Amino acid sequence: MKGILKMGLFNGYLKEGPGVREDEPKKKALFAFLDIYIKRFWKLIQINLLYFICCIPIITIGPATAGFTCVLRNYARDTHSFIYSDFFDGVKKNWKQGFVVSLIQAFMLSSFFFGISQYNQENIFSVIYFIVSMSVNIIFAIMMFYVYPMMVTFKLTIKQLMKNALIFVRLGFKTNVITLILSIIFICGPLALIVIFPNFFPMILIAFALIILATLGLIINFNVYPYLKKYIIDPYYKDHPEELKKNEAEPIFSDGESGVDNGEI
Repeated sequence: MKGILKMGLFNGYLKEGPGVREDEPKKKALFAFLDIYIKRFWKLIQINLLYFICCIPIITIGPATAGFTCVLRNYARDTHSFIYSDFFDGVKKNWKQGFVVSLIQAFMLSSFFFGISQYNQENIFSVIYFIVSMSVNIIFAIMMFYVYPMMVTFKLTIKQLMKNALIFVRLGFKTNVITLILSIIFICGPLALIVIFPNFFPMILIAFALIILATLGLIINFNVYPYLKKYIIDPYYKDHPEELKKNEAEPIFSDGESGVDNGEI
């Protein structure tokens, strides 16, 4: 299904592909997540390993993350995904935006480490710069939770992706804080173990290659999708009831190749 996506904050296009049904029974969030995680555990290992290998050439991280997100977004909605075909399809269709976003991420990460290196408690300007740098990078990190899921789901420009993601920082504030804390635990926790216990490095590396990245990715997509549905997908069907009626016996949500049109906020 294609059409102009109209709502108070976002405009864009939905993409084509498999979707979810509206009448499926809902579980409490934690139990729903655990059910998906246990049911898809071995598939999560496969997509984690595929993503890890594809990220080894650093320049491919952005496009690989797009493909990674295509698969995990479907899992977060508890729908089927063909790991390899969906992954590489997501890479192919979103590689330009994925690469540009990865460059922006690299710039922000560099500014973060530069801010840390310039920190000096005796220099008030250094303290102010450090606080501002930390605040901006925290907001940016939360924005990234939404950028890739929107990239592979809607037809938006880079500018629209960033502006919409910034709005979602506020709309999903409580969930975003929880997701950020979990992200820090999953990434910084293992790295801290390596610093404290250097002999753990091989085991930590294997864990990153096999399950850590997919677990965190599933958490992010699981927490993000309800907001995309509430503020983008549901308003679309509210404004286009004929589409919902037409798809009563079919998936109500679709995805496909990247594109762009009229997405200014």
